[in-house]
Amino acid sequence: MKFILAVALCIAFAVVLEAGIPISHTMRHDDFEPIKEDWHIPSYEYKYGVQDPKTGDHKEQWEHRHHDILKGGYMLHDADGTKRIVEYTSDPKRGFHAIVKTEGHAKHPLIYGIDPNDYEYKYGVEDPKTGDHKEQWEHRHHDIVKGGYMLHDADGTKRIVEYTSDPKTGFHAIHIPSYEYKYGVEDPKTGDHKEQWEHRHHDILKGGYMLHDADGTKRIVEQRSYCLLSNLAQVIPISLDESNRSTKS
Repeated sequence: MKFILAVALCIAFAVVLEAGIPISHTMRHDDFEPIKEDWHIPSYEYKYGVQDPKTGDHKEQWEHRHHDILKGGYMLHDADGTKRIVEYTSDPKRGFHAIVKTEGHAKHPLIYGIDPNDYEYKYGVEDPKTGDHKEQWEHRHHDIVKGGYMLHDADGTKRIVEYTSDPKTGFHAIHIPSYEYKYGVEDPKTGDHKEQWEHRHHDILKGGYMLHDADGTKRIVEQRSYCLLSNLAQVIPISLDESNRSTKS
């Protein structure tokens, strides 16, 4: 839907340019009427796991989505010998909720300080051969616990969960979406030249795409989105002749 909306903005921008009407390059998608069309209901399900006695890597992940209801979880073996299980749900009404369970007893607890309830640990795995990338950290002082973990999902995204726990407010977990991708097509036979890139960290989204229009210009669309702001798109039409001259100079 984002791509179709951005292309519609590009076409409208080209028509205004031909009419010679001066406009600003920055446009809010709120100023345009929504495009009504048939859309595909997102629905998927996957599950995978790793059991490697040599490296000690034991983890599982599963997720199921139908419409706007998401359910999933993952399991991993912590550095202290316990097994941590996280189950989460997400829907438009209640938002994101996660439940953390710990099974087993710590064989090698990492404790620092005088207070027996205080501890701190952090560990990570970075194995390019197996594709195993994960980190976990946790800190406790008296009855206040703060921690989190990061792992690379099967779809190439990076999942980050940060949590806090104390006697007054209880347990709270925040799922931080983070991903980055870039791809492009360069086909001289068909004349198909385009690129797309996008990066998200927390609630900050930045991205854009480039394509060659039929009139010989190169159109670049850059977009950004913040938690409290609407999407902003900047359309930059560039002549291929001007681009080639600037490259040669």
